[in-house]
Formats: sequence, C-alpha cells, structure tokens
Amino acid sequence: MTRRIESNPYPVYKGQDTTLHHIVAQHSGWLLLDVLSPDLSAFSPVAINRPLAWIAFCLGYYQNDSSRWTTFVEGNMSSPQGEDWRTNIVEEVEGIRHILLTSKRVAVLGMRSEKDHARPAFYVPQYLLSAGLQVIPVPVHNLQVDKILDQQVYRRLTDIPGDLDLVDVFRRSEDIPAHLDDLLAKRPTAVWFQSGIRNDEVAESLARAGIKVVQDRCLMVEHRRYVNHEMHN
Repeated sequence: MTRRIESNPYPVYKGQDTTLHHIVAQHSGWLLLDVLSPDLSAFSPVAINRPLAWIAFCLGYYQNDSSRWTTFVEGNMSSPQGEDWRTNIVEEVEGIRHILLTSKRVAVLGMRSEKDHARPAFYVPQYLLSAGLQVIPVPVHNLQVDKILDQQVYRRLTDIPGDLDLVDVFRRSEDIPAHLDDLLAKRPTAVWFQSGIRNDEVAESLARAGIKVVQDRCLMVEHRRYVNHEMHN
C-alpha cells in the first residue's frame, strides 16, 4: 500500500533514523510515502524525522497543495539550530517541578566521598538517596574509591548501564566543557547545574541536543520545596 503525494521534494531534510518503516522517497519529482515496507533497500530514503510529519502524510492533508507542504516542512522539520531549543532551558517553576517529580535515577558528576561529608557534593546526593532516589556516583576526586554511600562508582557517565533521568553536576563552571562529550553521549533526560554553577554555552549545546537543563539551583533545596512538600500535603 503506497500513495503518491504531489509536492516539491526536500532532499535536504534527511532523518537520521533510517529504521523507520514510514519513509519518503524522492522519485521523478514526486514524494512517495511507503507505510508498510520495512525494506529500505529499494528506496533512496528521505526519512521523516518527526512523528507529526508522517501523521500528516497518512491523513493526506498535504496531498494536493504543494505550498501547504512547503510551509509544513519549513515549520516542522526545521534545523535544530532554530529557536525551539530554548524551551529546554528550564527556569519556570512548573518545568523544574516536572523534572524533580519524574527523576528517579540520578548520576552525580563530581560527587565527593564520605571523607568530605561536610561538602555539598556529598551531602546533597546523600539526601537524594535518603529521599528514595537511585544515586550513581561519578567522582572526579578520590578516584581510588570503588563505592560511595555503598553505591557503585563509575568514572564516566557513558560507563553507567541503562538510562539516566538526571545528571546532577558538581563542577566549577569553567570545568564543565570537559564533560560535554560525555553528557551528550549519555543523553540523560535532564542535566542540573548546582548552586553557583552556570555555563551558558554548555547549556545551549545540551538544550540543542534535546536535553533539559537547569542552572544555578540546589537540587536538594528544590527537591525539598516541590517534592517533599507535595508528599506531605
């Protein structure tokens, strides 16, 4: 089952996920929508990189209006260099609250060991652990330790198995760029820079990659404010 949709081909909008079964192939000035075949070898694919795009195709909304399709492509398949990345810089209360309520598995980059128990980089994750979150230490000091708070230590975020809801960062602002590749490779849902820590360039890079970013806030303070308060009311 295929259907042809008349429009201007847009070969520049190539999706990165070529495992999609819903693809658009450029052929003789037409765009061909294949909604069934998993075999991409027969096509020169221009993959639909947003679910909204193939839904619109299936509905046939753009079937006979190429100008309508042009507007749709430019508005919904735009480069990630557009302004929409700014929505991933979280500053509003509701966005912060959502991150806190949905984060259950937290890696702590720059976590300190028990010998530094008076430092925020130890007692903040200690609080998170006591609040029922899974805490994964990623220390950059005291590298000889294998466990902190009886939790297995990892040297890089990418060494941690499984997905991460949040990475809590205890690094000086100027030291954060050294961890950017590791953060991007691991792709947590959100990254949280602790109080006094801000790096707008790194935050933008993360936001453009689709990662939520909170800057210059204490995770323990905000968790107590929004999560503990809600649990006891």
